[in-house]
Amino acid sequence: MAIGLRIEDAPRLQTLLAADQRLLLRVGALLQNKWACSAMVLESVGEVDGLRALLMDRQLADCSVEAAEALIEQHCGANSGLQAIHEDSSWCSVVFSDEVNNPLMAAAAALAKDGSDPDTPSQSNSGLPQVENLLPDLAPTVRPVVEALLAANSDEQRAAAVEQLRYVTPPHALLEALMPLFLGDGAQLVRDAARRLLKHRGTRPVVIRIVDALHDGDQRELDNCLHDLGDLPTHDAQLLIAALTSAVDLEVGSSAILAIAEALAKDLVISPQLPRFFELALGKASGLSLLGLTRNLQELDLARMQEVLYSLLGRGREQDTRLIGLIVGPGDHLNDALLQQALDLLLSSGPEPLERMGLAAALGRAGNAETIVAAFLTRVPELERLRDSAALWLIGEWTRQGRYAPDQAEVLLPAIISLYEQGSGPQVNTMLEQRLPASLPLPQARRGDAIVPLGELAARTRAPRNRDLITAIIRQLCPGHPDPCWQLIEEHPHSAPRLSALLALPHALAEADHLQIHEAIQRLLTLLARDLGHTPSRQEQERIEQGLVMHCAARLSQLPGCDNGHDDYTTISKAAEALGPYGWPALGLLVAGPYCPPQQRSALINRFLNEVEHEISDAHTKQIATHGDDNPTFIFDRSLASHTHFMPDVLEALERIARSPHTPAPLLRHIIDRLSEHFLAVAEWKVIWAPGNILQLAGLLSRLASNPTFPQHLRRRVVKALTTRVSQPEMAGHLARVLSADSDGELAAQAAQAAHTIISLHADDRYLDDERSELAAAVIDFLHIPDFGDDDTLIRQRLAVLLSNIRRHIREHLRQRLQALVESDRGKDLRKRLRWALPTHDV
Repeated sequence: MAIGLRIEDAPRLQTLLAADQRLLLRVGALLQNKWACSAMVLESVGEVDGLRALLMDRQLADCSVEAAEALIEQHCGANSGLQAIHEDSSWCSVVFSDEVNNPLMAAAAALAKDGSDPDTPSQSNSGLPQVENLLPDLAPTVRPVVEALLAANSDEQRAAAVEQLRYVTPPHALLEALMPLFLGDGAQLVRDAARRLLKHRGTRPVVIRIVDALHDGDQRELDNCLHDLGDLPTHDAQLLIAALTSAVDLEVGSSAILAIAEALAKDLVISPQLPRFFELALGKASGLSLLGLTRNLQELDLARMQEVLYSLLGRGREQDTRLIGLIVGPGDHLNDALLQQALDLLLSSGPEPLERMGLAAALGRAGNAETIVAAFLTRVPELERLRDSAALWLIGEWTRQGRYAPDQAEVLLPAIISLYEQGSGPQVNTMLEQRLPASLPLPQARRGDAIVPLGELAARTRAPRNRDLITAIIRQLCPGHPDPCWQLIEEHPHSAPRLSALLALPHALAEADHLQIHEAIQRLLTLLARDLGHTPSRQEQERIEQGLVMHCAARLSQLPGCDNGHDDYTTISKAAEALGPYGWPALGLLVAGPYCPPQQRSALINRFLNEVEHEISDAHTKQIATHGDDNPTFIFDRSLASHTHFMPDVLEALERIARSPHTPAPLLRHIIDRLSEHFLAVAEWKVIWAPGNILQLAGLLSRLASNPTFPQHLRRRVVKALTTRVSQPEMAGHLARVLSADSDGELAAQAAQAAHTIISLHADDRYLDDERSELAAAVIDFLHIPDFGDDDTLIRQRLAVLLSNIRRHIREHLRQRLQALVESDRGKDLRKRLRWALPTHDV
C-alpha cells in the first residue's frame, strides 16, 4: 500500500495544510513530479525543525532517493527520523522511518478501506475555512455548488464549479472567502472562470486587474492599477481587501500591497479582515514596513487599530517588537505593562529580537519620556550584557533631547566605560557616533573618568573615522582634566592614544594659570628626547609625534593664561625649526601668534612661500628601460614625495597666518600676491603640482577671499587666478564663493563671464557624469552671487535651466540649499523654473 498521499487525496491534503497555502501549492508541484509525503510528515511540519524548508526546497522534485536523503540530513539533521523511499516503480515518498512496514499502518489502511475510520476526512475542502463557515447560511441553490468546488479533485472540476457559481448569484461574502482560491490556484482555466465570475457579479475591472497582477507578481501593473483605483463601492473595496489579505498569506505580489491598502484605508479600518491582514503581514511578510499604513489607520480610528494591535501581542519576541513600534505613535504614553515589555525586549541579552531599532525609536518618541528614562536607568547593569546597539542609540537620542540630569548621567557612565572596554564593534561605533559619554551632562568631577579607557580604545582600533571620533570625545571631556591626558602622553606604549591626548591637552589646560601652562610646555619639550625606536617606520612615527608635541606646545604658548609668551616662543621655535617639515605646523601657529618678532615673521612667511613655489627638477627622476625603449619606466625619489606630502601643512600654516589679526596688511598682500601667481603658474602648466595640493591651494584662496572683510583689491587677484580653472566644477565652486562676497557688484562682469563659460561647456557636453554632482554644487553657488551685471536675469534663467537638466545629480544637502534659495527673495524670479526643488510643486 502507498504511504504517501496522492493527487486523489486532495481533500486530506487541504485539511492538513489549510493554514499554509504556499506549502500546499509546493506539495502539489511535488505530486506532479511523482514525489509524495505521508500524512504524518505533513502533520509534523510545525514540529520537526527544517521540515518545511525541506519540502519547499525546489531541488526535491528532481531528486533521486539517494539525493533526497542528503537533502533531509541537510535541512533536518541526521536524527529527524525522516527518510526517502521508493513506493513503486514511479513514485517516491518522504516518510517517517517508523511508518515503513509498520503492521499498525496496514490495519489502519484496512479500516479506512472499509469506511470505518472515524478520522477519514469528508470530501469538503477545509483549505478554505472561511468558506466552510459560510456553508450553513448559503442559499439552497448556492450551497451544492460550493460543496462541489470544495470537493473537486482536478483543475477541470474546480473550473466547472467556479463557472457554475456565475448562475447561482453567490453573495459578496462568499466571493471574499473564495479569494485565496482565486489567487492561489495555478490553473489558468480556474483563474479564467474566476475572472468571469467576478465580472458577472459587477466587480470593477480595476479590482480584477489587481487580482491578476497580485497572482503574477506584476509590479508595473500594480502601480498602474493604483493610479486607476479611485473610489470603490463598499463591496468591491472589501473584495479587494480580501485579495490583499490572501496575497500576504500566499506571499505573492510585492510592497505594492501596502500602497493599495493605504488607498483603501477608510474601508480597511472598518473591515472584518483587518485583524487577519495585520496578523499575516506581521507573521509572514516581516520585510513589509507597516508604519505608514498603521499611522493612517490610527488617524481614522485609533481605538479600533489599538485593539487590533494589542490583540496580536504575545505571539513571539520579533512580532512583539514590531507591534510596540506600531502601537506607540509620537507623544503616546506607554502603560506600565507595555513599558516593561518594551524594556525586556530592548535590553535582552539573547539573540532575539534581531531588529530593535524600531523599538528604540518608539521609546524615544513616547510622551511619558521621564517615566521611561527613570525605568531605563533602573536596568543600566543590563547594558553590559547587550548584544545589540539600539539601546545605546536611544541613550544618545535622549541626551540630545536633554532628558538626563547630572546624577542620572553619572549612573550611565560605568556601563558606557565597560562597553568601550568589552563591547562589540557595532556597539562601540554607535557610542562613538553618539559622542558618549562626552554628550552626557556629567558632573565636572566625573568627566575625566572615560579619557584613559578611550585612549585604550584608540590603541585597538584601526579605523581612521573612529580615531577621529575618539580624539573629539577626549577633547570634549578633558577641560579641567589634564592628568588623564598626561597619563596617555607619557605612559602609553602605543602612538594613537598619545596623539589623541596631545591634540586634547590644550583644551584640558584652557583655563589653567601661567605657571601650569609654563610647566606643561616644559614637560612637552622633555618628550622630544624620547626614543621610540630605530627602524625607519618607527623613526618616521617619532618625527610625526614630535611635530605634534611642538604643535601642542605652540598652542599652549598662546593661551590667555600664558604671560611668558616671548620666552616660550623662542624655546618652541628653535625646537620646531630643528624638526624640519615636521615642525612647520607649530611654526605656522607661532608666526600667526602675538609673540613672533616682525622681522622673524616676515622671514618665516617668505620661507613658507618659497616652499610653495619650490620646483622639483627632473634630476629627481630616473628613467629605466623596460620591454625595449618604447615603454620606459620613471622612478621618483623620496624628495618629490616629501614635497607633495608636506605641502598641505605649509598651506594650512599660510592660511592661519593670513587670517591672523597680528599679520600686517603688507604681509597679507604679499602672501595673496605670491599664492595667486603660483596658482596661475600651476593653471597654465608652467609648474606641475599634485591635484590634491592644487585643490587645497584653490580652497585656501577661496576661503580667504570670501570673507566679507577681505580687501577688495586682493579679492580681484584671487578671482583672476581662480578664473583660469573655471572649467573644473570644484574650482568653479571656489570662484563662485569668492564672487558671492562681492557686495558692491564690482566683479559682476567677471561673474557673468564665468557663468557663460560654465553654461557653454555644459551645452557642449564637456562634463563627465561623475563631475555633474560637483557641477550642480557650483551652479547653486553661482546662483547665490548677488550681481551678474546687465544680463543678470538672463544668466540666472540659463543657470536654472542647466540645473534642471542635471537635477538627478543633486544630493540632498544641495537640494536643501537650493530650496532655501528658491524660497528667498533673491530666488523668487526662479521659482517657476526651479519648482521641482520645492517640497511640493505648488508655487
